[in-house]
Amino acid sequence: MPIIFGMRLSVNTFYGLSIGTIQSSIILFDPPTAQAEDLRLWVKANREYAETVISQKLYEQAYQIVDQQLSFQIRKISQILSLAETFKSFWLKAKLQITDSQHCLYFLACPSCAKSCGAAYGYEFTCFYCNSSFPGPKPLLRFQADLSDGPGILPVYVENREAKMLQGMTGEELVEADQ
Repeated sequence: MPIIFGMRLSVNTFYGLSIGTIQSSIILFDPPTAQAEDLRLWVKANREYAETVISQKLYEQAYQIVDQQLSFQIRKISQILSLAETFKSFWLKAKLQITDSQHCLYFLACPSCAKSCGAAYGYEFTCFYCNSSFPGPKPLLRFQADLSDGPGILPVYVENREAKMLQGMTGEELVEADQ
């Protein structure tokens, strides 16, 4: 697996993730840098996981909007509040822990507007928000978790695609397993 560094690339997340070049782009193959060596060591330690991601095309299921980094530095959670006025997005390296494992990991929502409907699973209902009728609500994944990087803790909600990636199940599968 070659190490490829790209600088000043064009990143587009419309209908998937695509990376392109612009006039000032630079691409380096197997550069002799400390960062490349760190990445090479990570690949050796996680080779089986990387091969699984590639063979099962898990990157397609884990669709995420990727913002270009404003800085290549990973931020500490304790720095976020002081940097929030300067930077709009951050890169964090943290551990994720579900805070309340007894809490339901999904909610039942209108398939049209995705708002919580209060209807029972599998029963016909009319949404109060969009006035549409459906044979049953759609279970959407959502759970609260904490991101921690030592002393700093950031509470987050994990929803939809990211929750499915972490849970390994869809909302429907989770409801069926719950009953």
